[in-house]
Amino acid sequence: MYMFENDDPTPADEGKFLSEAELAAWFQSMQRAYPEVFKADETLYGVFNEQHSFGQKLMTYFDDDPSKPMKCEVLGSRMVKDEQGRGITQSPRYVIRMNGELSQIPWTSAHEEGGWWRGWDVPPPTSSWFS
Repeated sequence: MYMFENDDPTPADEGKFLSEAELAAWFQSMQRAYPEVFKADETLYGVFNEQHSFGQKLMTYFDDDPSKPMKCEVLGSRMVKDEQGRGITQSPRYVIRMNGELSQIPWTSAHEEGGWWRGWDVPPPTSSWFS
């Protein structure tokens, strides 16, 4: 089981991934706590069929601006402690490398429609993406 993490990822986090059981338990708890956000008909992996794997390239555009592409590579996943209005919770994050730096992105944004896409050859957004 992963312990809560408060700080940025370290090289020790690379290559470690949350188990399917940990992710499923988190997702089910979110569906119970926030049914308006985590709908009953949604799946854990959203628009993808599985967890992103080590080395998976992801891309998005900052503020949907075609001149601001953002590219990263998945290195692992971990649980991070979050403080929210209803108290302290945990949420999964992907450990990534972006612009040569170790960082993290929310699990949810890496699996939602209009979030991060697989590959580094994703075309710039158009108004039809979200209409």
